[in-house]
Amino acid sequence: MTDPAKIGSRPRAPRAVAPLSAVEGDGLLQREVVLAYCGISDATLYEMMRTRGFPASVKLSPRCVRWHAPAVRAWVAKQVEEAAA
Repeated sequence: MTDPAKIGSRPRAPRAVAPLSAVEGDGLLQREVVLAYCGISDATLYEMMRTRGFPASVKLSPRCVRWHAPAVRAWVAKQVEEAAA
C-alpha cells in the first residue's frame, strides 16, 4: 500500500549552498548562509528584519530571495559594537 503522505510528491534534489566564505565578498547571500553566519533561525531572521533593522532581502524571483553581503556584515559589526559599548 502507498503511503498517503507521499502521493503527489517527488524527491527533491539537494540544494547547493554557498560556503560561509561567501559572506566576505560583495555578492548576494542565500538564506542558509545568512542564518549560519548570524547563528539564528528562520523565524528570528524575519523578526529581526521587521523589528531590529536587519537588512532587507532582495527578491530575485517569486521563490528566490538573497541578502547583500556587505549589508549583512555591516549589521553584524554594528551589533557587536553596540554590545561592547
